[in-house]
Amino acid sequence: MTYTAELLFLNGATITPAFEHNIQRPTVAVPLFPRVSIAPGSYDYVRTGVTIRSDQSAPIAGTLTTSSGAFFDGNLDRAEVTTRWSPSPYVSLRGSYEINRLRSLGTRDSSFITHLAGPEVRIFLNPRVQWSAFYQYNTAVQRASLNARFSWEFLPLSFLYVVYNDRQAVMTGTSPMARSLIVKLSWLGQL
Repeated sequence: MTYTAELLFLNGATITPAFEHNIQRPTVAVPLFPRVSIAPGSYDYVRTGVTIRSDQSAPIAGTLTTSSGAFFDGNLDRAEVTTRWSPSPYVSLRGSYEINRLRSLGTRDSSFITHLAGPEVRIFLNPRVQWSAFYQYNTAVQRASLNARFSWEFLPLSFLYVVYNDRQAVMTGTSPMARSLIVKLSWLGQL
């Protein structure tokens, strides 16, 4: 259960404190990270946090989210920062960074820090034609992912999508773990 409240400011900013009560009852071991798994059992834990947002409709906007508390049989401290810059209605650039500090977690009583970082770009030619790309790097699994998507509404409710995905381990000279190109055409036909 999550309990939140929200303070709204006249300038469009918000502050949202949160209280979260988790009840987990895994019946088999749960692998959370490489070499870290949670033993079956009963886990009741509490986490608290706060999210601070500037005016999200402004050309430059930011969000800071922090939380702390228990996590299964250990502890997790988390912070995430997201910024967005929209210099025009046709372009939006976003960056996000998340850090997680885990302590005394799992059957091996593991403690470690993970990082997740990702830039994103969105470009609109007009309301019917747009392109976006998102890259993400995750230190917990040493993996990088890229997702790029083009969409075109060529008739009302008729679309062409082209999506490219690339996921790979971050080591020089390795080939992609997964690569895909998807083309989808959907149109509204009337009889």
